[in-house]
Parts: sequence; structure tokens; C-alpha cells
Amino acid sequence: MVIFTDATGQVMAMYTHDTTSTVWTDAGYTRVEVTDEVEVADIKRHGRDAIYAPGKVTHNPNPIQPQPKPDTPDQARFKELKGKLLNDTATDTEVRELLKLQFTPGVATPETRIR
Repeated sequence: MVIFTDATGQVMAMYTHDTTSTVWTDAGYTRVEVTDEVEVADIKRHGRDAIYAPGKVTHNPNPIQPQPKPDTPDQARFKELKGKLLNDTATDTEVRELLKLQFTPGVATPETRIR
């Protein structure tokens, strides 16, 4: 497991595989490889709410938490209509609205569009 910690040892990011990304190190965090299975299990259990020191993992709430970005009304409507289409309960009018929203900038990503 690869983790990135701040100066106090607070886990800021964790990866179950190796990564060549330099985003975390460029931001000033330290890259640490954890190989001890007990430590890996403890880090997985606590996630980012852990402080890591070699041989010791302690629970500590991470003060920096990601903030979710709420959907716009168009994004919420797109998700609702897509669900209706997948459940085969969408009307013709709703299908046309879904197709229009699908290609409205900022509503659907290429991964979430209907294929």
C-alpha cells in the first residue's frame, strides 16, 4: 500500500497499488510504502482518519475533508430521466428531454451518457 502523509503523519491519500503520480508530493505530502499487513489493515479500517508512524497507526479525524459538489437542477433531472429509461418507464417526451440534456454542456459526462 502507498500512502501520502502530512508533516504530522496524518494520512491524506491511500492507494492499494503503486502510483507514479506526483500530485501529492508536489503538494508537499510525503510518500510512504506500507508493507506490514497489520498496518495496512489498520489504515484501510481508518482511511484518511489515521495518523501513520512506522509500526503504529492511530485513529485521528482528518481535518481536511472533501466537500461534495451538489448536482445542478439539470444534472439531477438527467439522472432521474436516465433511471426512468433504464427501468423502462420513461415516456416519449421524457426520452426527448433526456436526449437534449445529455448533450447540454455541463450536465452529462461522456461516461454517464446513454450508449
